[in-house]
Amino acid sequence: MKIFISILFTIINSIAFAESRYQYISPKPGSEMVTINHNIVIRPGMVLDPSSVSSDRFSIRGSKSGDHSFTIVISTDGKTIILTPLVPYAYSEEVSVMISDNLKAKDGSAIERMEYTFQTHRAYTDAENENFKRERPMMFNNYMENYNIGNSGDEDTRDIEGMFEITVNTNPAPGHIFFDAFSGYGSPSEYTGYSIISNDGDSLFHRETGFVDDFKLLRNGLFGVYKGSYECYNVLDSNFNAIDRIFPANGYGMDNHELQMLPDGHYFIIAQEFQVIDMTVYDPTYYPNASVFGTVIQEFDENKNLVFEWRAFDHVEIIEALHENLASGYIDYMHTNALEIDNDGHILASHRHLDQITKIDRNTGEFIWRLGGVENEFTFLNGSPTFSYQHDIRRINNGNITLFDNGNWNPEVYSSAREYYLDEEAKTADLVWSYSYPDDDGGFLFYGAMGSVQRLPDGNTFINWGWRGPVQNPSMSEVTPTGEIVWELRLAGAGNMVSYRSHKYEYDPCVRPTFERMREVDVTSDMATLEWPSAWNAVKYKLQYSEKGSDIWQQQIVEGGQTSQTLTNLTPNSVYYWRLQTFCDQAETTLSPFTQIKKFETLPLKPMTSEVYESIVIYPNPVSDILNVKYSGTSLTELRLVNMIGQELISTSLDGEEQNQIATLSLVNLPAGNYILELIGMEGKEVRKVFVE
Repeated sequence: MKIFISILFTIINSIAFAESRYQYISPKPGSEMVTINHNIVIRPGMVLDPSSVSSDRFSIRGSKSGDHSFTIVISTDGKTIILTPLVPYAYSEEVSVMISDNLKAKDGSAIERMEYTFQTHRAYTDAENENFKRERPMMFNNYMENYNIGNSGDEDTRDIEGMFEITVNTNPAPGHIFFDAFSGYGSPSEYTGYSIISNDGDSLFHRETGFVDDFKLLRNGLFGVYKGSYECYNVLDSNFNAIDRIFPANGYGMDNHELQMLPDGHYFIIAQEFQVIDMTVYDPTYYPNASVFGTVIQEFDENKNLVFEWRAFDHVEIIEALHENLASGYIDYMHTNALEIDNDGHILASHRHLDQITKIDRNTGEFIWRLGGVENEFTFLNGSPTFSYQHDIRRINNGNITLFDNGNWNPEVYSSAREYYLDEEAKTADLVWSYSYPDDDGGFLFYGAMGSVQRLPDGNTFINWGWRGPVQNPSMSEVTPTGEIVWELRLAGAGNMVSYRSHKYEYDPCVRPTFERMREVDVTSDMATLEWPSAWNAVKYKLQYSEKGSDIWQQQIVEGGQTSQTLTNLTPNSVYYWRLQTFCDQAETTLSPFTQIKKFETLPLKPMTSEVYESIVIYPNPVSDILNVKYSGTSLTELRLVNMIGQELISTSLDGEEQNQIATLSLVNLPAGNYILELIGMEGKEVRKVFVE
């Protein structure tokens, strides 16, 4: 009865939702086990009149927690409203959301009133929360036992001798190989991190770090890498310096499998949701309080507002995970491991533990189709094989899809790179190309986890084989359309180094230094040392600087191996601006744009010490014609005479080094009155009052 009531409740709410004008709402009407700090996303489906979007048009009320205040944001699409409660909901409560009929579209039409509810999850005990913390790495440790995530600092080095062996290199496609790597045995390794190498094996970049995954070029031209020590994705610039960190919203944990960033600034991640589920509703022998791991797909706009969320618990039954032990105390029933934004803007997703690829409507959150698994909607033509425990779904330029079929549960257990033609109207799938690595016994090699497939511009396919068994098996291969291996790499056997994904990119830009890491150090009254990180392909740098108020940029050329420069003879207590440009050849013909402009301020001159001050003698004072200033050595470097409103009348530089020197100033043309003499020296600055008769 409990299951029937829950399903009926969800169906009724879904029907009401479907009949409304609302395109998308999150949490989904009727959903259960929602986190207590979940935001509300509302998308009617048309461009909104922003003047009609105000707090009095909405209400959020918990059956226990009462009315909730919230912030309101309209996303940059002009269609999506995000309500963020200021305090969490209560556990185990029904939350009611009301949208009034005063909300209007930009064309003036009214958007109908709507009310719906969802349920928050119960409070978990301390023991259950500890189980979540333990079980997340336990699920990961199915492939990597006892790996100490992120306990080492990052270090950039190009010395990775012994990390790999290139076993085939016969006319591969142009480009560099980008890959992450770590020890399959979970032991510390100097090679753990992410790297770039040439076809010939030259090390172009290597960052030694703690556990990382999924180092790749993103669609917006930046790079991404999962950073285990922070459980987030780092966004890297063209010099591979971190410029942003990506975390999930709504209290979920980050998953290490995917980040997609689009040119418009939107980005997509996979998050992990843990719930305690009574599995006896499926079988009385199952656990009444199993820890179940579900998938959450989240989309953020360019301002980091969550604008779309898809929860597996809202759409997929746990028992669809055919190969998982549902009698276990912890169940990873989805294991979503890849996202691809399709050509029409919707979401392709690979769910490893369902043996399934799905297409999800990005506007509504509903399935468009499901390929493979229990709820397969496609017919596989001409004896085309299905796939199991797959990775890395991608849409390629010819309209087909590629994936890496690990093949754990196929009738014949081996792994393949596969390309399918899908007729999405007729719901048919046809395998049009595949490659499996031959073994010595007439069969093919099996790789139980991880892996990726990339179709290259020349038609070759770059394959990362993922988690190998015997260490003599290849780690990466590039094959022609006819299956000829033209490039191959084997990662080090020591520690059984493995790679989650690898790619080949033709990446050879001339890029400017990372602005966020440019800095000023050791700034004094007349000097400043400027530092910056090295830029990709830099041969030398042009450093430009200018004092505030000047239209002229001073410049210096700095050799590419040097990433700092000291500026001298600066004006005390002044603002300076500076910027950098990269030259990528000695002829200075290949160059980057300038960086953004940074600024710093020199320090004011300090007061002179009493000893120096008292050693300076000014005479005569009052004076009618010649003023004498007696000083010693380098105690003075400049004299300035200014009137009482600060206008400079006389200035002279002093460069003597002898004791008991005398500088003279002619004041014969000055009108009688009071003046200020500024005494500027290496030790600081002081002033004396002078009276002209």
